Amino acid sequence: MSYIHALFVGKPKSIRDEKGTWTSSIFRDPVDKVMAKVGGLVGDKVTQSYHGGEDADICLHLLEHYQFWNEHYDMNLKAGYVGENITLVGVDEKDVCVGDVVRLGEAIIQVSGRGFLAPI
Repeated sequence: MSYIHALFVGKPKSIRDEKGTWTSSIFRDPVDKVMAKVGGLVGDKVTQSYHGGEDADICLHLLEHYQFWNEHYDMNLKAGYVGENITLVGVDEKDVCVGDVVRLGEAIIQVSGRGFLAPI
């Protein structure tokens, strides 16, 4: 059985680290529910122009990716750490194809060629 493990939305934030100050939307905030619309999730905005777009409104990762990375690369990543909007559980990538239309909650979305989803 597959299900939504976590949802995240966010807007550009100023981030300061050892490399200086930069702007990114990678650190999204967890939410309990969110509305999907053409253009993405309500309350979410990408920073870089090469993210998002007509066929890449919603970014997702599988919880199994995190489990793999943590186990094989001795990391301690949690859902949301790579900037996705949705973390899914129980989806096998070999069963998903570009163009597939699926329901996530009340939203009908389509898998795009860039590994993203677009509400339709």
